[in-house]
Amino acid sequence: MDLQDQLEIGQQAEEFLRYVDENPYFRKLIERVVLEYSARLLGLKPDQRDDFSRLKERVDVWQSEILDAIGGDIANAREALRMMEGNKQQGIL
Repeated sequence: MDLQDQLEIGQQAEEFLRYVDENPYFRKLIERVVLEYSARLLGLKPDQRDDFSRLKERVDVWQSEILDAIGGDIANAREALRMMEGNKQQGIL
């Protein structure tokens, strides 16, 4: 992925976060899904370790990894922008 691609993805991620902040449906959806998985986890019996591991992994994905990935895309775009600006100053672009 080149610098321009990283920049575009980061811009889309920022737009998405603005949308999510203005329209709380997505965050409420994540909370609802996490609560549903949490209820399933609490209902498991001690011998259902495999089910616990699968559900716990899903909770972790919904709860943090998605939003962390968005933040990572934004950070990558900022770094790409710095690199692009540095290249322009050096006459590379």
